[in-house]
Amino acid sequence: MTTLTYFTSVIFLMIAILHALWGIGVSWPAANETALARMVVGAPGITQMPPLAACLFVTICLLIGMAIVLRLGGVLILPMFPYWFIRLAGAGVALVFLARGIVGFLPFWAEITPEEPFRHLDKRYFSPLCIGLGLAVATLVIQSKSIASGALE
Repeated sequence: MTTLTYFTSVIFLMIAILHALWGIGVSWPAANETALARMVVGAPGITQMPPLAACLFVTICLLIGMAIVLRLGGVLILPMFPYWFIRLAGAGVALVFLARGIVGFLPFWAEITPEEPFRHLDKRYFSPLCIGLGLAVATLVIQSKSIASGALE
């Protein structure tokens, strides 16, 4: 489970770093802001990335998710939170990622996010990645009771 924990947390961290960079104006991997917005947001007619606050909000959520993953895997200690709360939060993280991944394949999502290359990237990479992350976190939540060694009782 440690491999799953580290692998999942590194992916969370990489995505968080990307969102932070986008928030401060870095357009990588696109050539410019408009191309990046069309690549990662996909809203109709989008020409600008979301504001810094939105990017940083996502960054913080991803870092919190990473901390939850590390705690579920027994790598990080978060003494200020009871273990049942960490498991509940982990279940929430798993559900959010699973929902986002599934929604990416539904027709209404294509109407909300019609811009290319987002449409292609979402179906091929973003949605499957979200489903994978959701399943990884769900696995950690389910298997974490053994790590807690009775912390839920």
